[in-house]
This record gives sequence, C-alpha cells and structure tokens, in this order.
Amino acid sequence: MKKFMMILVALVAMMTAAVAQSTQKKVAVATFDVIGNVVTPEEAEAITELYINGLVRTGKVSIFDRKNFDTILAEMKFQSGDWASKEKTVQLQKATGATVLGRGQIFKLGSSFYISATMIDANTAEILSASKKSFKDIDELVGLLDTMASEISTAISKVVMKYKIGDTGPGGGIVFYVSEEGFEVFDGKGGVKKCNYLEVTKEQLACVRWCPCSSGCNIQGATGLGYGKANTYKIVSSHSNANNGNCAAYVCYKYSTATSSAGEWFLPSRDELNLMYKNVGPKILAGASKVSHWSSSPYNHNSAWDQSFSDGYQLYYHSKYNAHCVRAVRAFSN
Repeated sequence: MKKFMMILVALVAMMTAAVAQSTQKKVAVATFDVIGNVVTPEEAEAITELYINGLVRTGKVSIFDRKNFDTILAEMKFQSGDWASKEKTVQLQKATGATVLGRGQIFKLGSSFYISATMIDANTAEILSASKKSFKDIDELVGLLDTMASEISTAISKVVMKYKIGDTGPGGGIVFYVSEEGFEVFDGKGGVKKCNYLEVTKEQLACVRWCPCSSGCNIQGATGLGYGKANTYKIVSSHSNANNGNCAAYVCYKYSTATSSAGEWFLPSRDELNLMYKNVGPKILAGASKVSHWSSSPYNHNSAWDQSFSDGYQLYYHSKYNAHCVRAVRAFSN
C-alpha cells in the first residue's frame, strides 16, 4: 500500500507539472546589452543568467536555451532596431518556437545606473511588458533581478479575457461569471474541465418542479461552483421519470442553441445560482414568471435549494414538487 501511494503521488506530481508546462509561455531571452562601461561583458552574462533563473522560478514561463538564442541572433545579424520589426521577430519565433522574446539593457544616464528588461510578442513585435530599475552598484543590481523577473512574467502571463459580465456568450446567453484563473467544472461522469465563464439563458425556459418523481430523485449533489453540471447529470440519469418536461434539470439538460448542443447546459448549483443573482439579477427577474428559481443542489430527499431573485434569499426547505423558474447555465473557456 505504501509503495502504491508513493507511485500515486509521483503520478499526480507528473500530471501537475505537465499541466503547468502546457500553460507556460515559451520565452527566448537574449544576453543583456551593455551601453557604456557600466559592467563587464562577463558580468552581463552572469546578470542575464540570474534574471533567466528568476523567470523560471516564477513557474509562469519556459526558457529557450540562451546560448542557442544568442547564436541565432548572431547568424541573423540581428540589430537593436530589429526588435521592432515584425518580420524579424517572426523569424525568431520560427527558429526558436518561442512566442515571447526577451531583451535587456544595462546603462548609465547622467549620474544614475539603470537596468531595463522588455518582453516582446514574437508574432507582432509589440511590447508586452517592461521593467526598469535604478541601482548604485552591481550588488544592488543583482538584488533587483528577482523582482524584475516576477513583474515581467506576471505581466506576460496575464490572461486577456474575451468576455465581461453582461456580454452575450458564445452559446447565446448572458455572461454572469468571469474567472481569469479559471475554475473546475465536473460533469458527473468522472470528467472535469477548466473553464473561465458561466452564461445563463436570456429567457426563462420553464416554470416546473425540481423533480416530478414520487421517489424525489434522491441524489447526492453539491452546492459549490463547478458542480451544477454534475448535479444535473445525476438528476436526469437517476430515474426514468426525471426525463420529462416537468423536471427542472431535464429542461436545462435538453436545451440547445444554434451555437451550443444539448448536454452543455445545466441547472446551476446553489452557489452558481447565487452568482447569477449577484451579477445579473435584475435582468433575470425582469423576465421571470415567478420570483423563486431552482438550483440543482438537493437539500434532502424531499427538498432542494432555491433562491428568491427579489431579495437574494436562499431557501432549502422548499418541496421538490413546487414549481419554480428555471434558467439553464453553460460553462465555457477563454
């Protein structure tokens, strides 16, 4: 058993590392240019290496071998003005596979010494991020490198979100939750997917019971973010009588649009329903035939969580036989 657990831990670590690598940006960093006699060429080499080490330790980027990159730059007879040339940076991207190019300078201006670092989009030659620090001596300069690496890597790894709350989502619904970091969505079949958004149908789909079954569709459901889809699948697959038009989960499960398929939409969990109320509540209430809306989170055999969209109050004791408003929700990625 102990050996099995060690193997399991190792596998999880490998999977985690693989996921991290898949989300990292690949960066090629050139040796820092030295303007004037601020530092020696050997010190510039060491400074660049320490800076790259700081980038790697952030876990947000992977680095193309610096020596090979410097060789490629030399073979291309790359000049300082070429960093602003899309044609030249695209050539570097093809040669290295890096989507981001890094350069730096160490220089003196007046009586002050400076180090600057810049990250450039290899496909557009646009500057993605930059950091500049002043220093008095090389010891102070070295102490600044980790801070610069953190600032630079954070800026280039920042996700540009395609949608904001209130926008129309790709499925035709209203976007009501946005997460740059992403959240896990469980499908109830053992699968899990990382998503960034939740959208809700613009129109009320029905006003029906939570479940019409005499057995109460008794399932073990969750209340948290990311569990609405799993709850919905469990409800519609738990009992044959759940598969009809008088079941809130089934109505959502069968919903589709011109740009989305049945099975993608689901009855929101309690927490997902609350996010809907907080972020787009007035829009939902304006098109509702009743105040209360069903979540997919059961409370016990006879009752389930619902929420009033007039005051936001969540109730857990309403019978599954009560008819409440139903809106379907869909999760999707950036």
